[in-house]
Amino acid sequence: MGVHWRPYTTASHRDALPAGVHHRHGPRRPHGRPGVGSEPAIITVCLAGDAEAAEEAIRPLRESLPVLSDGLGLTSYLQIQVMQGDLPFGLRHYWKGHFVDSLPDDLIDEIVDHYLGYPQDGWDMVLIEQMHGAALRVPLDATAFSRREKCFNVTAMATWEDAAGDADHIAWARRTADALQKRSASGGGYLNYGAPDEPIERVRAAYGDANFERLRQVKRRYDPHNLFRFNHNIPPAEA
Repeated sequence: MGVHWRPYTTASHRDALPAGVHHRHGPRRPHGRPGVGSEPAIITVCLAGDAEAAEEAIRPLRESLPVLSDGLGLTSYLQIQVMQGDLPFGLRHYWKGHFVDSLPDDLIDEIVDHYLGYPQDGWDMVLIEQMHGAALRVPLDATAFSRREKCFNVTAMATWEDAAGDADHIAWARRTADALQKRSASGGGYLNYGAPDEPIERVRAAYGDANFERLRQVKRRYDPHNLFRFNHNIPPAEA
């Protein structure tokens, strides 16, 4: 799957067609079907343009992969925002990942191997998102987000219900993220997906040194006593 999906996402003419992929399973979401297996890869694409252009753009993807279910079609921006629905209140989460510069075959194999080690009582998955197109044309110092080079966000997302499973699911996410460490572009991940126990070193790495120091100056001006600290905290700069 990954070997077919990778060149599709890195093609230079895909600027208006972001694509992501995740391995997903679930104890109450049977996906198995003869000849397909029970561990599908779910690929999402979104093209802003006319229907004819969209059909041509996604044709190589449809032709190169075995398709279990094809839900692609015309939709509205509003429908895209709610297509995943609302997660039930009370689920437990622990997410951890890295940005990597590329997805060579051996890394794809390693990601799949770690994914398959998930605990059986949750909805754990590995998400791969591509950074490309307009996001790469924003100057590095224009926003706090610092990843403005071609790369992929790879995040282990553990989701489960029972607190008794905390240790197993958290350990799975940490193992998967640790396996990505040696390929990490910066040592940090995407903080919107960050675990609550991210160390300050990973927070700094997520922003980059220059942006992190600018944010510390802002923090010193508006929150010098670090009142708003129950997050991936940026401590105020010293006076």
